[in-house]
Amino acid sequence: LLLKSPFPLSDLLDPRVPGSTAGTETCLEEPSLPIVQFLRHFSFQQCLLWAAHTPLLPPALFNKLVPFCPDCSAVYDRKNIKNGYYRIRPRADREPFLVYCDMSDGGGWTVIQRRSHGKENFNRKWDDYKLGFGKFQGKNDEYWLGNDHIYDLLTRGESSLKIDLMDWHGERRYAVYENFQLDNYRLWFGTYSGNAGDALSGGSNFEDQWSASHRGMQFTTSDKDHDRFLAGNCASENKGGWWFNRCHAVNLNGRYYRTGRYNGSHDDGLVWSTWRGVWYSLKYSAMKIRAPLFVDSESGDGENSQGS
Repeated sequence: LLLKSPFPLSDLLDPRVPGSTAGTETCLEEPSLPIVQFLRHFSFQQCLLWAAHTPLLPPALFNKLVPFCPDCSAVYDRKNIKNGYYRIRPRADREPFLVYCDMSDGGGWTVIQRRSHGKENFNRKWDDYKLGFGKFQGKNDEYWLGNDHIYDLLTRGESSLKIDLMDWHGERRYAVYENFQLDNYRLWFGTYSGNAGDALSGGSNFEDQWSASHRGMQFTTSDKDHDRFLAGNCASENKGGWWFNRCHAVNLNGRYYRTGRYNGSHDDGLVWSTWRGVWYSLKYSAMKIRAPLFVDSESGDGENSQGS
């Protein structure tokens, strides 16, 4: 059997996996399939390129051929230390999907949310937040990974949640929460550390915590109201899906204002109340998760926290 590549040699030497976003890489290990063993004269990356293009392999078989990493921590463990989009598969019974891996702060962060320029609409309904939305191409593209994907990532065990923030003067803050979990889309988190303030717990005022803490809150969108605000829908008022109480001390999916201070009938900006208050809309946010053994005390998202 003579196998001939149907594409130019220059494509064979390109390390990117065809059919995926430019710059995307997968977590690769040596498979035992005979068809790949036959291609020993190619590098393994070149074998994958051949497999992606040849009509002999349908897409479903190609997905089985590539043993995708379960998360960005595993990608980092395979010596893939560059920031970028990688295709991961947290569960063997689900299809792989693209995610941005942030390899700063010790590496291995799986980015589940990012706001950087306001071009993506976050005022969306339940199904969009369930499945995910946004662009997965540029280093500062905005997206919500999807509640289902986030849940699948968290089923692997305890994770730390790190939130990177930047205001319109370029000042950065961060917050880290241990034991980040979603239970039927209900938000749970443990101990806080960082310099942005513990806004997810509602701040330091006990009265504010009763109405603004996000611990134990269900996810709410404009078409599925699970918040504790009996007189309305927090997602409708605050222009994005979130784990609202009555309503919030944090809303990183709110309206993107292009100046810090803003006015309105509702505090619907990109808000982290314990740092800039609810009437200041931040320029940048990134939510990312990782196994707790990787937690680093330093702040920052490398080149990816610059915004645009």
